[in-house]
Amino acid sequence: MKESSLADQILDTKDSRAIYRIAVDNGMKSLWERATELVREHQTSPAEVRRVLGMSMRI
Repeated sequence: MKESSLADQILDTKDSRAIYRIAVDNGMKSLWERATELVREHQTSPAEVRRVLGMSMRI
């Protein structure tokens, strides 16, 4: 973490959904977003994403 205020905000938060929202708001990509990018870049397949993440993927 480059910003200590961001680190403090995360450490002070007890709710995992709130921590996730803080992270996304500060530039983190979700696993789903990154998986979608990797499929579009032909680095992996939709079948592999479904196998690993256990969800359907439409691109």
